[in-house]
Amino acid sequence: MTTLVLAGTAAAIFAVAGTLRFWRLSGRGVLLWDDGLRMREAIFCSDLFTFLSRHLKDVLARKIDFEKEARKFRGRFIFENPLNIIIYALTHKVTGNIDNSALTANAVFSLLGIAGTSLLAWQMFGPVTALFAAFILTVSGYFFMYSRSVHAEVTSGAFLIWGTLFYWMSAAVPAVSEMSFVWIFLAGICAGCAMCANARQFHVPPLFVLFE
Repeated sequence: MTTLVLAGTAAAIFAVAGTLRFWRLSGRGVLLWDDGLRMREAIFCSDLFTFLSRHLKDVLARKIDFEKEARKFRGRFIFENPLNIIIYALTHKVTGNIDNSALTANAVFSLLGIAGTSLLAWQMFGPVTALFAAFILTVSGYFFMYSRSVHAEVTSGAFLIWGTLFYWMSAAVPAVSEMSFVWIFLAGICAGCAMCANARQFHVPPLFVLFE
């Protein structure tokens, strides 16, 4: 396949993937119990960011009782999937819409997961397999459902895929080279992020260490 055909096919697949994930996303709303719980956590983090942006110096100088002030924040934070909730809260800061922040973040990370899977398949098996993998994830009903939800598996899965990609790339360069260290370092960061985005993925970082 020529470069132009590959690029055109990839662009078409990602156009379909983006359309499926963002089409009328704002109308989906909060449907599940988990959705509501995670959004309460996102609201808590959003209030926390706002408070710290205004009073960080006073907090560090202990002029403000932070524990007392934190009780005034909306929502709640149970610290189960901390990075995932922080991502949702930061998305709210970017979009200005707290109601759809988690849905938007998951849709974006879904596309990142498709891209990472495609690149990993390209490195392992070539461009045709990469395009096939991207297409399968794009139209997978199960993955599509999760991509339009407030579930931590989407963000965590994207970090895991990219960590695996970086780890694979570290094996493609000499072990003593600087780039090998860079790829290993990035793989470790992504593995840690996968665990912090979804507490049930606590086994991910040890897997990379054991394989090494």
